[in-house]
Amino acid sequence: MLRFVINQWRRQRGKFILTLVGALIISAGLSLMFNLTDSSQGTVEQTLQKKWSSAYDIVVRPKGSQLASESNDLLEPNYLNGINGGISFEQYQQIKQMNAIDIAAPVAVMGYANIGISIPNQIHFPDEPGIYRLSNSHYGAGGFSKELIAQDGAYFSTMEEPLVPPNTRLIHLQNPQDFSSIQPFTYSLIVGIDPEAEAQLVGLDKSILNQKKFRYFNQEDVPSASKKSSNEFNIPVLINPKSFNTG
Repeated sequence: MLRFVINQWRRQRGKFILTLVGALIISAGLSLMFNLTDSSQGTVEQTLQKKWSSAYDIVVRPKGSQLASESNDLLEPNYLNGINGGISFEQYQQIKQMNAIDIAAPVAVMGYANIGISIPNQIHFPDEPGIYRLSNSHYGAGGFSKELIAQDGAYFSTMEEPLVPPNTRLIHLQNPQDFSSIQPFTYSLIVGIDPEAEAQLVGLDKSILNQKKFRYFNQEDVPSASKKSSNEFNIPVLINPKSFNTG
C-alpha cells in the first residue's frame, strides 16, 4: 500500500504538491479564524466586566422575602417589584444616617394603573339610523411582537325607538359626536421614589426630554385630592415614553 502511494506521488507530483499547499492554507485559515474568535470573545468579556455593575449594592427588604438564589449572592431582575411589605420612614432615616451608606434610594411599588389619552373626532357613525357595535382591542408590547391583552365592545343606537331584546346593553346616542373620541391606554407600573436620592444615584433629573415643557420634581410636588371625586387623587409622576420591552 505504501509503495502504491509513493508511486502515485512520483507520477502526479504536481497535483500532490498543490493538494499539500491547499491543506496548509486551509489549516492556517482555520487557525487564524479560531484565534480571532477567541480574541473577540476576550475583548467583549473585558468590556462587559468594565461596564458591569450590580443593580443593588445593598438591598434592604422586608423580613421573610429572601429567595433561594440569595444563597449564591444572586437576585432576580426587578426583584423589588414582586415582594410585599417594606420598611418604615423611621427605618429609612436610620439607614440614611449610617456612615457606610452614601445614597439610600427607596422604591415603593404601588401597582399598575391605566394611563392613556383622549383623541377627539376619530369615530364617525353612519348617517343612517341603526344599531352599531364598537369593538376595542388592547395590545401590549411583548418585545418582538404585540400581544393581545383584552377585547371589549359596546352597542350604540342612533334610532329613536330601537327594537332590541330585553336586558341588552345598549347606549342610545342623542348626539353621536359625544362618542367621537378614542381613548387608547396601557397598563403602566407606578413606583414611588425619593427624587433627591434617585437624582444622586442615577441622574434621574437629567433625563427630562424637554426642560422647557417638562421638569423634574420639586418641593411643591405633593399628592392632592381630586376636585372631581373624593376617591381620586392627583400625584406627580415621571413617565418613560420608551418602554424597555418595545425595542
